Amino acid sequence: MQQNTHKGWIAWFAHNPVAANLLMVCIIVAGVYTAMNIRTEGFPGFEANQVTISVEYKSGAAQETERGVTEKIERALTGTEGIKKVTSTSTASNSTIIIEKSSGTDLDKLLSDVKTKVDAVSLPSAAEKPVVVRAEEIEDAIQVEIFGDADPDVLDTVARRIKDRLLEDQLIPSVTISGERTQEISIEVQEDALQRYQLSFSELVRQVGNFSLISQQGSLKNENGRILIKADKQGYFLQDFESIPVITLTDGTVVRLQDVAKTTDAYTDDRSIYLYQGQPARKLSVQLIGKASLIPAAVRAREIINEVQAEGSLPTNIQFDFWEDESENISDRLSLMLKMASWVWGLCLLPLRFSSTCVLPSGWPWGCRLPLPARLR
Repeated sequence: MQQNTHKGWIAWFAHNPVAANLLMVCIIVAGVYTAMNIRTEGFPGFEANQVTISVEYKSGAAQETERGVTEKIERALTGTEGIKKVTSTSTASNSTIIIEKSSGTDLDKLLSDVKTKVDAVSLPSAAEKPVVVRAEEIEDAIQVEIFGDADPDVLDTVARRIKDRLLEDQLIPSVTISGERTQEISIEVQEDALQRYQLSFSELVRQVGNFSLISQQGSLKNENGRILIKADKQGYFLQDFESIPVITLTDGTVVRLQDVAKTTDAYTDDRSIYLYQGQPARKLSVQLIGKASLIPAAVRAREIINEVQAEGSLPTNIQFDFWEDESENISDRLSLMLKMASWVWGLCLLPLRFSSTCVLPSGWPWGCRLPLPARLR
């Protein structure tokens, strides 16, 4: 019996071509599978290192939000292990606190600690429940322009409709609208009506405010903790404000806001205009959050827009255009990589002689036996 004198992996594979070919096939299959399922992104992702606390509080003044919400939360976070820096922003309607973790700190543990301390803070009754989340990296995949010689209401409606359609697809995690007008309820008080019912302007404002907020009513406590009970009296639509009771007369008649003021469903006084190709427009930005992949999201967004256009349900004067499609840049880079890889393979195969014979050992897949260099024989 001939003793196997081949030493080393290279020599062993050189004298066992079937095993070498099997290994090569496995590597190729694994590479193809990985290439088809790998996540694509425009820039390398960074490990999340921040926790964001957001509290909606319509105080009417940034100073009130600072005193009533932001400072209380910051004091509660004092001494929390793993915090490197705290940055806060207070506005008339919101408080945002960004916590940056120190090096070596587990973000999930910090998130849990922050939630525990924030839940214990006593906030104003008009403040919403704090939202504590990990700060996710956001990347734009593609932008869709909706434009045309159309009424602003039509553009807003179409933009919201397309946004909802895009978000129905699981490949698209987030969509934002730019250029959309902000709606508001305008209340124009009739002075003669106030005099007729002997109402002051401050009383009317207070009554409208009482029916336009989410106020805390009480709490339930058991061995598992305490549950806050809140009554939602926030008005969202024109009819909600028109039906607000202002005063009750001695005969039991209820005077409502529509009896003393004119309410109008309007928009904020914003003079900025968003145009695309010289026409009114709205922009939809398809964004990636978390593990979403760039190329599938951008391709699917194009397909959905084409489907909507093919349905013919939109006004004929509405047009669509795509720009800043990051998937095109990624596809170009991948195409260049494949082209360079093919050149490398070609250069590697040039020195080989292709006059080799193919053998089919019993019970094994096909294998190509190439002539061996003299030093390996």
